Amino acid sequence: MRRVFPLLAASLLLLLAAASAPVAQGHNITKILAGIPEFSTFNHYLTVTHLASEINRRLTITLLAVDNSGMADLLAKHLSVLTLRNVLALHILTDYYGAKKLHQLTGGSTLASSVFQSSGHAPGTTGYINITDHRAGKVTFAAEDSGGAPPVSFVKSVKEMPYNISVLQACRCTTPRSSSRPTTASSTPSPPTAPTRTSTTPCRPTARTSR
Repeated sequence: MRRVFPLLAASLLLLLAAASAPVAQGHNITKILAGIPEFSTFNHYLTVTHLASEINRRLTITLLAVDNSGMADLLAKHLSVLTLRNVLALHILTDYYGAKKLHQLTGGSTLASSVFQSSGHAPGTTGYINITDHRAGKVTFAAEDSGGAPPVSFVKSVKEMPYNISVLQACRCTTPRSSSRPTTASSTPSPPTAPTRTSTTPCRPTARTSR
């Protein structure tokens, strides 16, 4: 009996410790974007391509979200569902980049890996994104294999949950050169009809915002 009480006491302490341990904060990208009509098309295709579940299962992630107008330009290329998934996966970075961190890049630039790169479907280094902090606080994103296409600009921070998930708005999609060819195979399903409100934000670098 003397040995039973120490064992019970130890078990009780372990249970109390487990109960008081902090629980990891989860995120649901579908719910985060659901309340922002200008990202309704982007949100829809994250679900269609099953990337929403990929985002939700990761502990640390940065999403470069594009508004309805930017998505319309991408969908006009008539990419296959698989190619569309790869393009959107390029906009999901596997590290945390809040708005503040974008302006504190060592040397003014960094190369960030994306879910496209980690998927194994990216040829070579096409799944990397160049992030550059320019003078006057302007930040741009460019696919490593952009084929010389101009970079896209950081518009604003949409949602930040340090250091779990950061949702940043990019003015349009950046696409690898290999995905720029249209295809009729496995055609992309049409987006939902509502809501369709779009942003009028021009695709140009924005100045640093105070935080």
